[in-house]
Amino acid sequence: MVFEQLTTYLIDKFLGDYIEDLDSKQLKIGLWHGDVVLENLSLKPNALANFNLPVTVAVGHLQKLSLHIPWKQLYTHPTKITIDGLYLLLTPKTDIEYDPEREEQKRYEEKMEETTNTEWEPMVSKEESPIVYKLGELNALSIYWNSDIKSRSELSQENIVDILQAKIVKNEQTSNSMTYILQPLNINIKLKMATTPREQDYVRPVFDAKIDVHRINLNINRNQYCDLLDLFEFQDHLNSQSKFIKYYAMIENNATDKPSLRRWKFAYTVILNEEVRPRLASYKWENIKANRDRFREYHELYYQELTGNASKTQKQLAEELEKKIDVFNLIFIRRTVEIEIKKKKAEQKQKSWLDKMTSWWSSDSDDENSEFNIDGATAAEEKKKLYDAIGYAEDDGSLAYPEEYVDIDLSIRLTMLEINVWSNINEKNPQFKVIASAAVPNVGLICKRRPAKSAFLFIIDLHSFEVFGVGTDTSQIKTANVYRPVLAKPADQIQLAQKHLLHIEYETNPLDRSSENRIQVLLQSLEITYDALTINKLVEFFQPDRKRDLQSIKEIAYSTFNDIKYRTRFLFNHYLKNIQASDIDIDLQSSFFLLPEDGVYRRDCHMLSLDFGHFTFKGGPSYNDEEIEIGKTYENIINIDDPHKSSYFPLKLRLENIRLLYIDPKNMTPVQKILQEAESAEAEEKTNDQIPKEIVKKKVDVQDQIIELEATFELPQILIRIDESLSNISNDTHPFMRISLLSIVARARMKTFDIDFNVSLTDFIIVHERFITTNNDRLCLISMERTHDRVNVKLIRINGLLTAPENPMFGSAPYNSIENQIRVHIGKPILMLQLEPLLSIVQFKNDLMEKVVKEQHRLSHKTTAKKRVASKPKPKNIVKSDSTSVMPTFQIEVDLKGLRAIIGFELFQVLDIQSQGFRAHILNSTEKTSAYLVFTDLYVFDPNPKARYCHIISQQGIDKQLLRIDFTRLNYPKNYEKTLNDIHCDVKIQLTKLHMVLLYKHMDLILNLLNAFQTKKTEHDVSSNQPSTVFETMENFQKQARKLRLDVMLNAPSILIPTSSYSNEGLFIDLGQLTMQTKFTDDPNRSLVEQQVIVMNNLLASRVKLGKTNEIFGSISLLECSELSALIDRLLYPEKVQHEPEISIVVNWDSIQFTLAKDDYATLMKIFKKNFSEKFYHKISNPAVQEQYEYRRMSQIGVIVTKKKEDNINRNKISKKIHFNAEIKKIAITLYLDESNVITRHESRNENSKFFDLQLKMLKAQFRQLSDSSYAGQAQIQELILDDLRDTNRSNKVTHMINRSFNVDPNVPMFTVTLEYKTNNKQNSMGARQTVSKTDGSLHTKVKIIIKTPKIILLEDQYNKNSNCFVLDFASKIHIDMVNDYMTMYGLLKDLTIYGSNFAALKNSKIKYRVLQPVDIDLILILDLEQQHINVRIGDISIQIPPAAVHTVLNMINSMGELQTTARNETEKINSKGIFDPKPFKDASFWFIKDYEMKQELIEQRDVLELTTGTPSHKKATIEEANKRKEIEEQFQTRNIRSQHLILNLNMIEIKLELGTGSATKPVIAMCLSNLFVGVKNWSSDISISSQIHIELALFNDNLLSWEPLIEPVIDKSGEVVCPWCITCSTSIHEDEEEVVENDDESRFLLDEPNSPINTVKYKDGTKILDAKHVIYIRADHPLNITVTKTMLNLAQRLSTTFKDAYNKRLLSDEDDDKSLLSIHNMTGYDVYIENITGVKFLDDKKFDTPIHLKHLDSIPLTVPGERLSATHIPAISEQMINRKQEFSVKIDNEVKTIDINQTWRRVFYLDSSLIPNWPVQLLCDSQLYNDRRRIVLSSIIKIFNGATMTLKLLDVDSIQVRTYREVARIEPNGELYLPLELLYMRMNPRLFISIDE
Repeated sequence: MVFEQLTTYLIDKFLGDYIEDLDSKQLKIGLWHGDVVLENLSLKPNALANFNLPVTVAVGHLQKLSLHIPWKQLYTHPTKITIDGLYLLLTPKTDIEYDPEREEQKRYEEKMEETTNTEWEPMVSKEESPIVYKLGELNALSIYWNSDIKSRSELSQENIVDILQAKIVKNEQTSNSMTYILQPLNINIKLKMATTPREQDYVRPVFDAKIDVHRINLNINRNQYCDLLDLFEFQDHLNSQSKFIKYYAMIENNATDKPSLRRWKFAYTVILNEEVRPRLASYKWENIKANRDRFREYHELYYQELTGNASKTQKQLAEELEKKIDVFNLIFIRRTVEIEIKKKKAEQKQKSWLDKMTSWWSSDSDDENSEFNIDGATAAEEKKKLYDAIGYAEDDGSLAYPEEYVDIDLSIRLTMLEINVWSNINEKNPQFKVIASAAVPNVGLICKRRPAKSAFLFIIDLHSFEVFGVGTDTSQIKTANVYRPVLAKPADQIQLAQKHLLHIEYETNPLDRSSENRIQVLLQSLEITYDALTINKLVEFFQPDRKRDLQSIKEIAYSTFNDIKYRTRFLFNHYLKNIQASDIDIDLQSSFFLLPEDGVYRRDCHMLSLDFGHFTFKGGPSYNDEEIEIGKTYENIINIDDPHKSSYFPLKLRLENIRLLYIDPKNMTPVQKILQEAESAEAEEKTNDQIPKEIVKKKVDVQDQIIELEATFELPQILIRIDESLSNISNDTHPFMRISLLSIVARARMKTFDIDFNVSLTDFIIVHERFITTNNDRLCLISMERTHDRVNVKLIRINGLLTAPENPMFGSAPYNSIENQIRVHIGKPILMLQLEPLLSIVQFKNDLMEKVVKEQHRLSHKTTAKKRVASKPKPKNIVKSDSTSVMPTFQIEVDLKGLRAIIGFELFQVLDIQSQGFRAHILNSTEKTSAYLVFTDLYVFDPNPKARYCHIISQQGIDKQLLRIDFTRLNYPKNYEKTLNDIHCDVKIQLTKLHMVLLYKHMDLILNLLNAFQTKKTEHDVSSNQPSTVFETMENFQKQARKLRLDVMLNAPSILIPTSSYSNEGLFIDLGQLTMQTKFTDDPNRSLVEQQVIVMNNLLASRVKLGKTNEIFGSISLLECSELSALIDRLLYPEKVQHEPEISIVVNWDSIQFTLAKDDYATLMKIFKKNFSEKFYHKISNPAVQEQYEYRRMSQIGVIVTKKKEDNINRNKISKKIHFNAEIKKIAITLYLDESNVITRHESRNENSKFFDLQLKMLKAQFRQLSDSSYAGQAQIQELILDDLRDTNRSNKVTHMINRSFNVDPNVPMFTVTLEYKTNNKQNSMGARQTVSKTDGSLHTKVKIIIKTPKIILLEDQYNKNSNCFVLDFASKIHIDMVNDYMTMYGLLKDLTIYGSNFAALKNSKIKYRVLQPVDIDLILILDLEQQHINVRIGDISIQIPPAAVHTVLNMINSMGELQTTARNETEKINSKGIFDPKPFKDASFWFIKDYEMKQELIEQRDVLELTTGTPSHKKATIEEANKRKEIEEQFQTRNIRSQHLILNLNMIEIKLELGTGSATKPVIAMCLSNLFVGVKNWSSDISISSQIHIELALFNDNLLSWEPLIEPVIDKSGEVVCPWCITCSTSIHEDEEEVVENDDESRFLLDEPNSPINTVKYKDGTKILDAKHVIYIRADHPLNITVTKTMLNLAQRLSTTFKDAYNKRLLSDEDDDKSLLSIHNMTGYDVYIENITGVKFLDDKKFDTPIHLKHLDSIPLTVPGERLSATHIPAISEQMINRKQEFSVKIDNEVKTIDINQTWRRVFYLDSSLIPNWPVQLLCDSQLYNDRRRIVLSSIIKIFNGATMTLKLLDVDSIQVRTYREVARIEPNGELYLPLELLYMRMNPRLFISIDE
């Protein structure tokens, strides 16, 4: 039989590819019995290979397959196929095998999917059989997804089948081990089929189906979501791998190849076969000819196939050709053949659908076709029975159905649809809980079809809809909604009982309407509540746990989105054009969005409610007459008499009652309260309802454009009222501000080729309700200026005309080849900028933000859930693609008629700013883009009628155009060859000169206004992270090599700065004129160069006097400048010249000359004292600067914006970007001593009264920037000269007060500053930009300052070049390193020294004496956001003060006194008090006297009325608020600084006072300050000071030749020296001290004024205490012991005499070069020998190898060793006292005497006996001071001193001749003589006589 053959064929065809070992012979045998049962079938592993899934079949088992065919009752009984127990175990694919046949078949199927054109024709059934009832059931359909389970692929097939069978849900008993995505689902289907509806008079539909779905429960948890992402990622990987896996087979399999080599071969093979070979093959002639032959052959074969004449061989050949022909040509050939066949079909009878179906099985008569042929296999009788069974008749034609007949009736009912999202509530609990649930009960869907007109009806009903959030009781694991908040639900439950929540109907060709479509949408009110915890959990749920590569998934999603967008747009345009054939009835009731105050809804919480309003949209041919009357109210629309015959088609849109409310619920829910208010407001605010839109469609004549759509929207008023609460406790409010937008009108018409529209706003008004004007009206801050002739003028009016190039009239008016034309007209607004209202607005904003921030902090502390710490994601790459789209042409015109702003206070106005307007025109066409901007007439007036300067800013000249900017960009064709003069952009700028009067009171007012709106950020987000738009634009402009031509002429304003607002004199500054021109040069070395030439001239300043009308009648010049020129070279093709910078800037300025006299300086001081001290005093306190609170994100996503490949070729090369070079040849400042009486213009000065001339020569600055964003700069001053130009004794006068040092190279700059900036970020700045943080990279800045060997010289007498002087010499360097916020500064003073010399001898570097020995000073400063550390280290300081230094200092002081001149009294001059005048501490801003300022401020804030009457002051709240803000600001300034520390270390300071003249001086007194340490901490808050110093004072004993302490050291009980005398300093908080003694009255004046009201004395228990916060203690823990000796008194007397002589200028002018401290003189009359010298030394460090022969009257100069001279501190003095041995031996004849140097005062030594009895020969050793030096004299015991006024002679009587005398010696007046030993002891009776010459 035919049915057996058919069944066997079908089973073998469709199941043979999936089931293993399927025996078709057994099937044939089994089918004869009518029942076939196949059990325990195994599926093939490649069963799913053709589905391209990322899984493969590990185990496939079909438990039972049953087939029942009732052969005997085939036409009356159904055929049953039963599948029971299908189990599949799928595993992911781990590898892909390439199958060429399958790949080829896949490509063929994809190609055929794109080209197949299937036609379906309707079938009409007979109504001969009765109604057939079908019942279908689907039970326990479920989907589960278990995560983290062990694979079962290793088990046996029997075990796997048993496990899978156990998972089947039975009797609705789910397993707890299963994680279901779809819970078990039951579906019932009841189907009624009428086989012969025509014979039943079309009473019953052909198909009547009712589908009941009990419950659909969808679930997904976090693990399942992550697994799905992994599956998509794996599928994406397989897709990308399978695309190119076939090329692996083409690579030669060489086992010795490295993996990297195989990958390179694979890449080469892919590119060769995918790109290169197909492109080359398309141009070969043999391929072109072969393709042509294939096209012709396939054309014939496809024709035969469509006509049914193709054989099997021809079909196979057609398939082979289809694989070789591309898609485009394949479609073209097929469409061509189809058109040919359709032409022939029109003449033939159309076949039935059954004939077409049987033709699919039909085949030729030859043996090649083995497919089943039903026509050949069935007899005529069997064929008729088959047709009767299925209700088909061959002779049936198209039937005429009744219009109301429904042949298909489908009804679907869903009892409940529930969607649950599961996740972890916290990290510690691994169990999942429901965080969000959506429930949709009773969903109904009805679908009906009426075949008469191919009409369909779809009805969707939703009874309710609820969404639940995270439960408040986290212990509830189940999905019980009782414990969870409701996020969305119907707002009105009463209406819900009567109507469905959502009702949607869509019907085509309705019976009761004349329209083609009918749409009805009804939505009841919906309440939506925000729940912060649920939203956060959902965001956390869908946040990926790691980064995945889902590129293909994203591409599919993006393609799907674009397809939906395109189809939606197409359908919208289609229905919009055919909207006249649709009946639309859309009614959306008000829905509400509730935002609770803390993010969690409670019944009694405050909240914001947004009412979306009631939206209705009605229209269509069936519009009733009542509704259409709305259109008759518009005068601009033609009257509509008959809506069915009119060319207008009205649509009614209404959106009403949109509100934003703040709700304070008490006895009702928020939504009930809103609904109640809405009902009461409907009757009261009908006039304020929005006027509905009217959309009409107009048909006109064919030759004109058709108005397809015309719409009008009018909104009479938008009113926003802001209320302010009276206090923080109560909820009472009062009006604060009112904002109104009046009459918003928008009209638009869409015609065939264009769209024109206009939008207007009549007025925008802001009214402050708390301030009243003089007219008793509320203060209007912003409004439009209204005049009697401009009553109906709109504030803003926008007109537009949009078209396209397809417009036939595109080139004519009004289009003029412009696609978009927009004109904007703005009226003249008036701004009232009063300080008091603005401050109140700022205060309101600050209070509001403060409350918001506090509430946010409260909620953040209240939240108990931990924040999920996410790993920091990697930066996302956003690839910039080159835009290939062409910008449309447009034209924009903007016209601002004017602007007026009045600035002032509540009681009076200060400034009136008026501008006549602004015009702009922007045009973008195909040839060019142009724009011009024009500002006209800017004036600023002072409205005070008594003001001297009424015109604050005025425009000079008659030109009303203040500023004009013209911009033109030319668009050249692609193939246009540009010449040198062709440019891309042309910019012209012209600025007219303004005259400005600068008064500080006006500036202060404007600054106060700006300060009121200042916002301070507490944290900086790395911010700011986006790249600069301006920088990118300039960079792109540079890369595109745009040739820019500039033509700029800026007449800079002239500024008058009067000394005061009522004065007639002041300073006049003219900023001159700036011009800029562009030219282009073709340099062969630098390619094409663009040069900008900038010239600035006529810059000057002068002191002027004004007339009564403020005209200048007298002036004298203060500043004169030469012409400033700048040359900017820009390389248009920098890639061709790598060694040159892209932009080079050279600036040259020859000279800048400042001239200043005494009266000029007085005028400047008057400006600072009078003009800059004038203010508008008011009692309004500025609000505190509001902090802009920004919260840091836990992680930041750095966005790296990369260019395309061609932009990154040279990204690693660092090139020069900018090079800047500036040079100023001279800056001169000349001072005059005279006064100029300014009575004429350009008054000249007296050149004989010049005082000083300061010149800075050759100032140079260089700057360069590289492509890696690093830059470096250097600035230097070549020479600095200060000359004294007075004529007094110029010949011998020192005129160069500042000049280059004598020994410095003149080519070396005197002052140099270098700057270097580098970034360590590895990303190249040209290729990428990203946020820089501390971890990603660092910004390193270095600053270096060098002053080349400066010398500061203090002259004793300026008018004597040979006078003495002091020289301060040092070398200085400063280095500053900044890395991000961390700054380190290192300062060094190297070899700081002070020495004295003669000024004329400085050229030879001669030093007479040193005052300060060379010392080094280091300073290290460390600053960052958390610390401030200062470390100062000073080397040992040694200071010597010789008498010559004292003499020089005194002479300098005397010379300064002589230069003082008597100044005449000048009543009109500025007060002489200046910054050098002493002032008490209270006038300074030291930290330790801030209490005085605070107390003084408190006294000023006291209200006298409150003190006298006790009535509370109304200013008390304001003062408290201001004090609170001040305290917050002080805390904010120091809260970020955690550590402040200053450390000063100094090992020793030694000050020595010397005696002597010239270089031969010796120290006599030394003070040593050692171990100096100063530590200061936290000086910005609670200062803490700790310091100590050791003090030593010693004098040099000339008799002992060593130092002796004057201040005794600290000695312990055992007599050991502990340390020198010490002083310590420390601080403490006064509150912690019990008692502090007040300072004495004599020093209190330094802290307070005696008559100050706060200078009160406090007593505690009768003790006087100090009212202070900090106490400074200066203590000496040990008593001060000073030892007074005779040597000290003598030394004090000598020092007094020396300083007195120095003061009286009686010092010896002759220099004494004797540097010895000790000398031994021989006055014995004999030759002596000195040997064994100990403790002293020669001046030239000579060693004593042999005795020294000392003749009579000779001396030996000696000195003390250096270690003894430097032993000025206690340990060294103690050591020298122990080692004090100083002696020498004297040998006379054979007698040797040892003499102790420390005991040489009148010591007598016995040498030998003499001729005189009882009188031995005695040697006297005496110590004397001569010229501050110690002399040891060896002589006899007799010394003769001549105190007479005449010369004395010493005579010896001759022992032989009587009366004969011999002159022994001569003694001059005041002279002395040591009597030689020989004369004294040569006779027994010596007789010596003293006589005179007479």
